[in-house]
Formats: sequence, structure tokens, C-alpha cells
Amino acid sequence: MKKIVVIIVILIILLIVGLWIGGIIPKTIARIVATNYLKNKFPMNKFEYSEIEWSSAFDGYSIRFKDEKGQYFGLIMNGKYFPFIVGQGINAIEEYNR
Repeated sequence: MKKIVVIIVILIILLIVGLWIGGIIPKTIARIVATNYLKNKFPMNKFEYSEIEWSSAFDGYSIRFKDEKGQYFGLIMNGKYFPFIVGQGINAIEEYNR
């Protein structure tokens, strides 16, 4: 019984590491952090998530959002494996709201 539990724990850890290195978990983190950032910083806008992709030029995840008027905005979430910091793109949204 102990061996089965150890094997299951190891398989779960390997699955999580694989998903993390494969980019699935970091993309999800970047999308959630960026969406929450926009909801908190710009509650007057209704941004809708559009797409996400890795941008080696910016060394971060490029995320596109669409507002209620159909205009697209992009953010860069810095970090390949731990994308918790909003990078470029926020100035364009601030300028748009002025």
C-alpha cells in the first residue's frame, strides 16, 4: 500500500513538472494574473481575454484583451515559468482611459 501511494505521488509530481515546463501552467497563471490586474486597475472597462502566446522578443507571455468597444490591448507578463509581473502594455491602456 505504501509503495502505491509513493508511486502515485511521484507520478503526480512528474505530471505537474511536465505541465509547468511545457508551458501550460505558466500560461494559465499569466492569463489569470493579467485578467485580475485589469479588473482591479481598470474596473470601468470590461476586458475580455482573447489570446496568449510566448514572445521570445519580450521574454514574456503576450496576452491580448478586447474591450467592450472591440478594441484590442496587449500586455506582456514577464517571466517564462513564473509570470506574475505585468510588464509592457499598461501605458497604452492608461492613455486610452484618459
